[in-house]
Amino acid sequence: MQLTWHSRWHSTIMAIAVAALCAGGIAALQIPQLNELRNAGELLTPQQAARNVERERLQLNLLQRLPTVGFDNVIANWTLINFFIYLGDDVARGYTGYQLSPEYFRIIIDRDPRFVQAYLFMSSGVSLYAGRPDITVELTEQGLQYITPTVPDKSYYVWRYKGIDQLLFLGDSQGAQQSFETAAEWARLYDDEESRTVAEVSQQTANFLANNPISRRAQINSWAFIFSATGDQKTREIATQRIQELGGDIRATEMGGAQIRYPEGD
Repeated sequence: MQLTWHSRWHSTIMAIAVAALCAGGIAALQIPQLNELRNAGELLTPQQAARNVERERLQLNLLQRLPTVGFDNVIANWTLINFFIYLGDDVARGYTGYQLSPEYFRIIIDRDPRFVQAYLFMSSGVSLYAGRPDITVELTEQGLQYITPTVPDKSYYVWRYKGIDQLLFLGDSQGAQQSFETAAEWARLYDDEESRTVAEVSQQTANFLANNPISRRAQINSWAFIFSATGDQKTREIATQRIQELGGDIRATEMGGAQIRYPEGD
């Protein structure tokens, strides 16, 4: 049924009103925290950090309950930005840990499962810092139900992220092999250098795992991808350490890439 001009206008007004109310509600929840931060010279205490986490939990609960009014991608973007702020607060995370990371990812998947760029950041936050790769894979599988080989663009990355979580954090080499093979298959549908590289590396990793389920080279390649794909220094340090523990080494190049040294044998 076709909407009349009046009904379309009414729908638009309602959408804007709901978005404004939600923004106002979230802003109101943030005011006490902002007042605390304004106190000159005041250092964050464990008690304050715990209160801030509870406020953030309330905000995330509110975002989860918001009605769908055409702003799902905006909410997903907003959630990712707030996740960056949450992840980057080293002092607070030292007190409270990363317990809310899965909730950020859950909102993004519910609101915009085709938000490919979010999968990498959320995978690092949930698997690496919160220590819940099982939730990462569960939510990634949920998002993959809405993704095809060509929609959104270069969606093959989601399969790579899933394979990395399966291999590095869950020890599921068989599942990882299948994920990397799917990533390679989807990447071959594109005709650009980036996609060709992803297809080649993904297939190589799948082949390594087929021949040796505990392949150190496959694990190093996965950590190297995390190293190259993120700009977060903490994540890079973790990736470097894990590669060194596997007998290899990695160095950032001046061109923004990475130089990898593999151990002899596999």
